[in-house]
Amino acid sequence: GSPRRNWIFLKTSERRWSPTLLHEFLQRFRSWDVVIGLFALRNSVIEGHFLRVLPLVRVHQMTTGDFSSNQLLAQEQSCRFEEFSNQEAMELGKLALDIAIERKLPIALEIRISDWTVFKASLPGSKPENDGWIARKARVVMMTGHSTMYERVRAEEQGIDWHAEHGVVDETHAIHGGGLPLSTKDGTLRGVMIISGLPQVEDHMLAVEIIKSYLQRQAG
Repeated sequence: GSPRRNWIFLKTSERRWSPTLLHEFLQRFRSWDVVIGLFALRNSVIEGHFLRVLPLVRVHQMTTGDFSSNQLLAQEQSCRFEEFSNQEAMELGKLALDIAIERKLPIALEIRISDWTVFKASLPGSKPENDGWIARKARVVMMTGHSTMYERVRAEEQGIDWHAEHGVVDETHAIHGGGLPLSTKDGTLRGVMIISGLPQVEDHMLAVEIIKSYLQRQAG
């Protein structure tokens, strides 16, 4: 589609708006990491009028892990199961544990069906506070049906306060990568897989890798 165009009107006084000054002003807009501006300036000095800056074209939005929300949605859809019961939960957990032990990863992981913890492991190097992170990530997935990374990136793209939008606080709901929905192919949310202990992008990617590896084995 067409790039998103934003219009800004600046109330000015007797002040010269040089390209450098305009650039410094635009840097205050944290939602734009790369901005192309075509500036139409009626006068070099504007007295009490509005300066029209047009258009501001967002050409790239930096996000956590440099993901896009569309990419993460597609990723979720590729990680769906034919069915998900205790059997799949235990098999998925065992695979996750085998991978984590082989790589000596200092993680804690859980697999839940709804609010029921079916599989849990805390590997050497993990810490008690990982349990708190797991609980906070799990609440986000069960509330939204999406991965914690998706929710974080969507909020970054839209420039919104995710917690205010959902009426929750960070102390109970963490939009940090590592929580993935466990859904069936018809879109039904059955549970959640949560990993904590690595940097959040690595938590997320490890969970995706484990689920995809499990699905490939099932398909083979």
